[in-house]
Amino acid sequence: VVNGNGHNRPDDNDRKDVAGRVAAGLGGGVEAGASGYLGWAGPAGDPRTRLGGDLQWRWASPKFGTLLLRTEYLRQVDDPVAGTLRRQGAYLLAAWRRGMMEPVARVEWFDPDEGRGGDHLLGFTMGVNLYVAGASRLSFNQTMRSDQARPGHGGLTAVQAQVAF
Repeated sequence: VVNGNGHNRPDDNDRKDVAGRVAAGLGGGVEAGASGYLGWAGPAGDPRTRLGGDLQWRWASPKFGTLLLRTEYLRQVDDPVAGTLRRQGAYLLAAWRRGMMEPVARVEWFDPDEGRGGDHLLGFTMGVNLYVAGASRLSFNQTMRSDQARPGHGGLTAVQAQVAF
């Protein structure tokens, strides 16, 4: 249960927002989950809804390493004074970890406004994670995007470090 206005912002209505996620292991390395966010924004208490579902499969072999496939779908519906905004997006991720190396590929799709055409985003990321100690890793990624709303914003190269302790 949260105020729902974001970080470091005062609450501007008397309602509280509710967020949650449930997941279950289905056996055979398969896990399914569902998430949701129900809330209200602004002094008028305009409704906001986010619903999602995810599915993951992990297969581990001492000889071949660990293969991970994950997908998720999210949908958002906001009603800022009946000018309903509907958004949706999804991704599919594949990773194969063997020893210290983990190649990763991801395809993502996002529609920021279902009521308006020509604004879809399609992205493809390829990269590799290098595990240096336990779960600590360095990540090298190249993302290519087709962004209809912002042509010319086509790619991103990222180097990241994640330290786990």
